[in-house]
Amino acid sequence: MAADLVLMKLGVSLFLGFAGLALMQDKPQAQDPEVQIDTVRREVRIARPGGRRRSVIRRIAIRDLGRAEAVGDVIRLTAANGAFLAAITLPDPDAWSSLYGALQDAGKL
Repeated sequence: MAADLVLMKLGVSLFLGFAGLALMQDKPQAQDPEVQIDTVRREVRIARPGGRRRSVIRRIAIRDLGRAEAVGDVIRLTAANGAFLAAITLPDPDAWSSLYGALQDAGKL
């Protein structure tokens, strides 16, 4: 084993290690689904963000939701079977009151 051969192997190994690390960091990160609330259509959509196109995972009418809880400025939505759907915090008071009113009209609060 000559010193120059060991040095070349070390250099190639470091280069391939950094290239592999760069490829691992480049993969797209899984993003959390987002909750879209449509008070005009009276529905809640859970969508997965994907750039320009968002794929809708689930679409639920507000009347088909389970019980909702409003604690402070957080509204927790559950499905009809009791499964947790989303916890929503709306900083805009108009949007919050619109959602709160839609849930009250449907008898979910």
